[in-house]
Amino acid sequence: ITLSSGDMKVFKANADWMKKYMRNQFEFYGFKSPLLRNLRTQWLKQYGEEFKQQDILRATLQLLWEEPKREMQTVGCDLAYEYKDILLGDREIDFKTGVLSIQSMITTKSWWDTVD
Repeated sequence: ITLSSGDMKVFKANADWMKKYMRNQFEFYGFKSPLLRNLRTQWLKQYGEEFKQQDILRATLQLLWEEPKREMQTVGCDLAYEYKDILLGDREIDFKTGVLSIQSMITTKSWWDTVD
């Protein structure tokens, strides 16, 4: 993906609108859904195999949640859903750890867009 200075102005305008729409609760890059999906798809093609390891998946979700821009939590929600079977694991201890990860995502930076 190649971006121009015109794209950057659009992202800034989008980010301002998104922040206002979310009642100034979060900062944004200004990536609308089609671009975010495209970036996420490319990212998963490159790193998707690594997320089949529960510890890497949980660590990535935590890092995404720590990021200040809201789009990263959106990617985290998508990633958790895409790899839910790995996140919750096969063993009871894996399941409990996975549920704690999900609970943390729900209770940290929670708002309608990530809790729904």
